[in-house]
Amino acid sequence: DGLHEYRLVLDPEGAAVLEAAIEALSAPAPTQDEDTGIREPDLRTSDQRRADALLDLVRTAVAGMDTRAGRGAKATLLLTMTFEDLRARTGAARTLGGLDTGTLLAPDTIRRLACDAEVIPVVLGSRSQVLDQGTAVRLFTPAMTRQLWLRDGGCTYPGCTAPARWTDAHH
Repeated sequence: DGLHEYRLVLDPEGAAVLEAAIEALSAPAPTQDEDTGIREPDLRTSDQRRADALLDLVRTAVAGMDTRAGRGAKATLLLTMTFEDLRARTGAARTLGGLDTGTLLAPDTIRRLACDAEVIPVVLGSRSQVLDQGTAVRLFTPAMTRQLWLRDGGCTYPGCTAPARWTDAHH
């Protein structure tokens, strides 16, 4: 089913820190329909909002690990699909190197990940043998990301109030 369940055992101090952080980020967040302008209620369950808040915290922490450049890569993608397939949103990609190795990712997911990732193109032969592996390329450089922070001041997605440091270039 693609879902993973995690259980944490924390001391009281750790639990209080985690709860305070999640509480601040897990309030219902209505969205605004771009076509009609009508605000829609947040239909996520409390558990889903809390999980999303925890992921926001983790993404922010990971993004802040490379403070020298302003923002580090959130992921490394070994891209083995053609650029044409990626643009046409056809095909799929597989995860490797983690607990979810082998999971298929849709092209839209790959496009979102590629915004803040190091992308390494890999050319495959007819029997999936590696013919060439390129070097890491960033679609949005740290300097470009900082320029977006300055220009936008925060997330530009309708209804989102995330501060600039938490935003993704594709928003």
